[in-house]
Amino acid sequence: MYKILLVILCCSMFPVHAVELSEEAFTQVKNDIMALYTGTPASGLTYLQSQQTEGKLHLHTRNARQGELWIHLPLKQEDIRLLQIPHAFFDLHTKTIGETWFALPAYHSHRPDIMMQNTEHRHETENSDMSRIQHSLFTAVVAAFMDLDKSVAVIQLHGFNPATRKSDSGAASDFIISNGTDVPSPGFLTMQSCLRYNMGLLARVYGRDVFELGATINPVGKLIRSVSPNKVSFLHIEMSTPLRQAFVANELPEEIISCLLN
Repeated sequence: MYKILLVILCCSMFPVHAVELSEEAFTQVKNDIMALYTGTPASGLTYLQSQQTEGKLHLHTRNARQGELWIHLPLKQEDIRLLQIPHAFFDLHTKTIGETWFALPAYHSHRPDIMMQNTEHRHETENSDMSRIQHSLFTAVVAAFMDLDKSVAVIQLHGFNPATRKSDSGAASDFIISNGTDVPSPGFLTMQSCLRYNMGLLARVYGRDVFELGATINPVGKLIRSVSPNKVSFLHIEMSTPLRQAFVANELPEEIISCLLN
């Protein structure tokens, strides 16, 4: 009897698809971020719980399975760089690479202002993948900035195994970069040239050089494109396994970050 009651309580508190936010929770998260950026102290948030330490604000949802984010203090109000790591436990080393990038010193012009990560493996349930869920912490935060009319560059880090790619061009790539559409952003060719000629790395541009891993159904990219015009951009970065392994062994070179963001 007690075991049955425990199962009932567990399932009522944390549904099978608990990574996805309910519509009410999505609105609460969005309102929390908007309140935070319009002067409400972190202690006054409703759905997001906070902890402040060493110049950073750590926020997580009531349900720990739904993700977390860190924000450098003081809050930056414009030209916000938002780094998202949707598969921290699956895409090898993306968590370490993202955390290294976020930990750059404050004077570094390419340091992200916010870093977000998933807190449940993408395959834990059929609906645990942050790059597929429509109502997630990732999309709620982006929606908040769109409603606030903030200028935000959203960067998502992903990883791929060259051995499982469907094309020779994909398998031979170090990077595959995309804005989530079949039409590359104007700056992508500059980014590609910088990585190739300054760093000796082969970056393929989705929609031009390669036609896989383009993030065309990524919910964050779709959300950003659903409202036009707006001040939010989307950069989807896929990194090969050897490249990620090299980054972890030798740390992420600042020159590569400069190529990706200039």
